[in-house]
Amino acid sequence: MQAYKTGAAKARALERNRSVETRHANGQVHQRYRLVDGRYEGRYETFYSNGNPAALVLYDRGLKQEETLYFEEGQVKQVSRFNQKIESSRIQFYQNGKTKLEWNRVEADGVYQKYRFKKYFSNGQLATEGATYKPGWDSSYQDYLDGEVRRYRDNGELLALEFYEKGKRAGTWKYVSDSFDVEDTYRQGKLAARVVLDGQSKRKLKRYEYMPDGSVKSEHGY
Repeated sequence: MQAYKTGAAKARALERNRSVETRHANGQVHQRYRLVDGRYEGRYETFYSNGNPAALVLYDRGLKQEETLYFEEGQVKQVSRFNQKIESSRIQFYQNGKTKLEWNRVEADGVYQKYRFKKYFSNGQLATEGATYKPGWDSSYQDYLDGEVRRYRDNGELLALEFYEKGKRAGTWKYVSDSFDVEDTYRQGKLAARVVLDGQSKRKLKRYEYMPDGSVKSEHGY
């Protein structure tokens, strides 16, 4: 009986402390990782069936520290870093190697985390920049825009200036075009007023006031 218990204990220890490698049906390596005391330690590698890397995750005593994802053709797709189970930064790339998205956790507000982000066009020009917030306990949960958000055209020109209060539209929004500029004012998440300006001279052309249900309250021409 003692020998049986000793053998079972050794088997459990081996199960919790071992190197693992699995393969695709074509013989290519699928996964490769190491367990120490039942926790991932060091490199956790995943591969596509063509042999190219799919993901590389770095662990320290079971805690994810960094994760790199790849396109099937081999280019880096995304790099994320973690701090105490929470993703603290992320960079995504287009297959042409240019940056697609970058964001960083900048502060915590109670149970919520706030992030600064920048999104880019595939030509490398900045498309959108601003901030989001999301519950800190679940990194996959819906994130909401918060504060000032700027949107650009793919030639670098400013397209829109927006403002949010934890997902709700607020303050004054501005839209810029060659023909007309529009300034919208939001109160409690609803459109309250709109001013239309000439795109070249910036002269006011129209002003609209809105009811809480979205209907036009008044219209004034200049």
